[in-house]
Amino acid sequence: QTDDELFEKELKQIEADDQAIQTILLGIPEDIYAAVDSCETAQEIWLRTKDLHTTDYTQLYDFLKYNQKEVDALKAERLAKIQDPLALMVNSNNPYASPASHQDLSPFNQNYLQQPMLNPEDITNP
Repeated sequence: QTDDELFEKELKQIEADDQAIQTILLGIPEDIYAAVDSCETAQEIWLRTKDLHTTDYTQLYDFLKYNQKEVDALKAERLAKIQDPLALMVNSNNPYASPASHQDLSPFNQNYLQQPMLNPEDITNP
C-alpha cells in the first residue's frame, strides 16, 4: 500500500470513529456524557458506558414494588373491560363488531359453477 492509500484509510477510520462517537453521545444522558467527555475513540466510550444501564434482580424488584399500585390499577381496568361484554366488543379489533355498510352483495350470491339453463327445445333425448 502506498502512503496515500494508508492516509485515505486512516481518514476514513477517523471519520467513522467521529460518526460513532456522535451516535453514542446523542443516546446517553448528561451525567454519563460527563464521564466520557475525555474519551478519544468510540471504543473507549463503549467500554466506559456498556455496563451503566445493566441492572440486577434486586433493582428490578424494587422498581416493580415501587410501581405496584399503578400495575394493579391497570390490571383492574383491563379486567373490567374483559368482564363487561359490551365494553369488550367496543374495545375489540373484531371487524364483525364494527358497523357494516349495507351494500349490494348479489354478485356474491350467484353460483358461478352452475351452467346456464338450456332452452328446452335444444334438449335431445338419447
